[in-house]
Parts: sequence; C-alpha cells; structure tokens
Amino acid sequence: MARKDLSKMTDVEYKALSPQDLMLYNKSLPETDYENPYLHQAFPCWMYRKNGGVLDTALVKDEKELMALGKGWEKSPQAFGVQTAPAAPKIPVVAYTIPIIASNSEATEDAPARP
Repeated sequence: MARKDLSKMTDVEYKALSPQDLMLYNKSLPETDYENPYLHQAFPCWMYRKNGGVLDTALVKDEKELMALGKGWEKSPQAFGVQTAPAAPKIPVVAYTIPIIASNSEATEDAPARP
C-alpha cells in the first residue's frame, strides 16, 4: 500500500488502515518524548444547532451520523454568535510624542532651541 499523509486522509480511508499499517506509520514519525504522538481524530465530535433561542447539541460518532443530522448543524457554537470563551481585553493604543530639543546652533522650526 502506498503511504498517504494521514492529515490528508478522509476518516473512511483512515478507518480502512490495518493495525500493521498504523504501526508502520507510527515508526516513521520523528522521535518524541511521548509514547504515542498525537493523531487527529475527527470523531466523536459535538455538533450544534440553533433551535429558536435554544442551542441544541448532538454527539456524533462517525461520518454516517453527521450526514444523518442534516443541514443547520455547525462544529462550533460560535457560528451562532455564542461566545465560548471570554475575549481578550482590548488594550488601548497610546501614542506618545516626544519633542526633539536641539541646541541653539541646531535650532530649526521643527526642533526649537533650548531655553
């Protein structure tokens, strides 16, 4: 089997891999301090839908269940304007102007002479 980048695989392709194929893939990963490097799993995942003023949730186990949900479901409640974490406080930007003071011999219109 020609090896394909796991990040570009669909869930169906990933699930079709044999345990031997996964072991070969894991051996080719760069050495890490962790016993098992992180491999992204798309499922299970939470899905969200706005139903009037209420946010419905569903735990989806695979692509088949995701397709069965139909339209109107999103992966994040933020899609419906729900704030899931506090926003970072806005820090005002303050511009400071520092006057340039020149000696009497270097005085110009932009940099007045020292008193």
